[in-house]
Amino acid sequence: MRANSRVRSSAEIHFRLQQEVFNFFHFLAPPSLPDRDPVSPRPLWPSGSTVAAKLAGSPFAGQVLALARQIDNGCLPLLGYQLQLPRPIPWRQDLMHGQQTGLHWFRRLPYLNFSQVGDHKVIWELNRHQHLMVLVQAWLFDQDPRWLQSIASQLDSWLVENPYGRGINWTSALEVAFRALSWLWILHWTGEALPKALRRRLLESLHGHGVYLERNLSYYFSPNTHLMGEAVVLYCLGALFPHFPRAAHWESLGAQVTEAEIGNQVRDDGSHFEQSSSYHVYSTDFFLLYAITAQAAGRSLPAGYLSRLRAMGRYLHALLGPGERIPLLGDDDGGRLFYPYGERDTFGRASLAACALFLDEPAWPCGEEAISPGAAWWLGPVAPSGSAGRPSRESRWFPDAGVACLAQGEWQAVVDTRAFGFGGAGHSHAGALSLVLRRGEREVLIDPGTFTYIADLAARDRFRSTAAHNTVGINGLDQATPMGPFRWSDKPSSKVSAIDLAAGTLTASVAYRGFIHTRHIAITAEKVTVIDEVTGPPGEHRLELYWHLPDPVTAIPPWLGLDGAGEVRPWKRSRCLGGAEPSAVVVVSRNGPLPARFVTAIALD
Repeated sequence: MRANSRVRSSAEIHFRLQQEVFNFFHFLAPPSLPDRDPVSPRPLWPSGSTVAAKLAGSPFAGQVLALARQIDNGCLPLLGYQLQLPRPIPWRQDLMHGQQTGLHWFRRLPYLNFSQVGDHKVIWELNRHQHLMVLVQAWLFDQDPRWLQSIASQLDSWLVENPYGRGINWTSALEVAFRALSWLWILHWTGEALPKALRRRLLESLHGHGVYLERNLSYYFSPNTHLMGEAVVLYCLGALFPHFPRAAHWESLGAQVTEAEIGNQVRDDGSHFEQSSSYHVYSTDFFLLYAITAQAAGRSLPAGYLSRLRAMGRYLHALLGPGERIPLLGDDDGGRLFYPYGERDTFGRASLAACALFLDEPAWPCGEEAISPGAAWWLGPVAPSGSAGRPSRESRWFPDAGVACLAQGEWQAVVDTRAFGFGGAGHSHAGALSLVLRRGEREVLIDPGTFTYIADLAARDRFRSTAAHNTVGINGLDQATPMGPFRWSDKPSSKVSAIDLAAGTLTASVAYRGFIHTRHIAITAEKVTVIDEVTGPPGEHRLELYWHLPDPVTAIPPWLGLDGAGEVRPWKRSRCLGGAEPSAVVVVSRNGPLPARFVTAIALD
């Protein structure tokens, strides 16, 4: 039973009761490891020193060293913020908004209540410890002992401030998994370079992370990227540390859940069921890391796993398009499995390059700059410095996602006809029939992004509203009803009635609240034509057609051909959670009876 049902089954009730008994027992008596000398993880991943030697002197090495120096000076780029790091770091404090939480049992912390805990996303992202991986990479590049000293100091303070099961950093199993994965890489790369006593304490806590994950997998709470990520890390814990008391079970359980979830969460066309392009990148990375680790450990992957992973790569290749940048469909929370630094819309390049190398897909772009942030560390220095792959310039249709990538000449339109994902569609936006338009590497029409989850609930609803997307709004309504920051009700229905990939044409409709909006799109090498028709009940209705532009403007651009008067309104775009900058939206309004029609012609010089 998937967790999108509101009625809890007897199996779920039984599971949750067992889970809470177990959690409370370990709250009273935290798990411990048998007393023995610390050991290094099994060498299932490539040698960090060998990879660093391969990348020495590269642009990526320069970026890592520059970022490490910035972190060492107390400034960490985190999400859309520049976080100032005190010394020592208060690990349970939202450093952007000031709130700090105590050491309560994790079940007693209302982590979604901003007034009490601050922005949990800011706290959690820092406590993933991915910035410590950067310091280890810097050490691998230049062997400067200050990087290890900084890592040791921060890990020591974290272990003191965050005992097992206490505080906000234990409230999400996925966040426990992210932190455990960072520690696995740190231990793998540093070997015995960290002080023995610290490694012993780190292994003790790492074992506790595995114990926690085993009993708190998100079968019912979030059977999506949460469950998938937790299972992958549980598998890695068991595979890399076979001396842990329940390692064999962790390895078996993690593999079982991961291999099931690629079938549950990834549709036949390769798209992830969250209906979010950024979550698709993130999920591709998780499923790929599992496959790499499992094969290194000698595990045979089941029939269909690699074919579904290959389908995820094909979908990602199409989304990236000729400019190799991910369009924003649905939520983008700024997270990434590995090295979450740099321009967010380019993260998919590294994911696709790693897929290209692992799956031997020469058609996908795989340049050195895309290999360095991920594939080189996962697959080793044998990875080539480039391939014959090219950015996608072909029209593609993904029926399970309802997403069309229409391409003609330099134009590419990514059209999301469905918008809403599975269940409560918590990471979806109300933008059915919306499109993102690009010409080569130039942004033409954008999705303004996500900006926030809970720090500003009004902004949360504004950025995921129908008005925040390149579609038609009716009577000021959204296409569905928001039910808190991570759920929609009354989701619309949509269908595609005609599509011709060779001709670059698409006709689709969305129905909600008694209205039907039909959109016809035609792309040629010279222009893009969009015709919108709205039908519905009698009476006067207010329609607004929205075209979101990448930059702030005061006048309607001459290349945006409208069949009536429009106005420019200020808007905001968010390239990453927590960050926003000025942009603009052109709005064309109609007041009157239905049916009504809009025609837009876009032709750049």
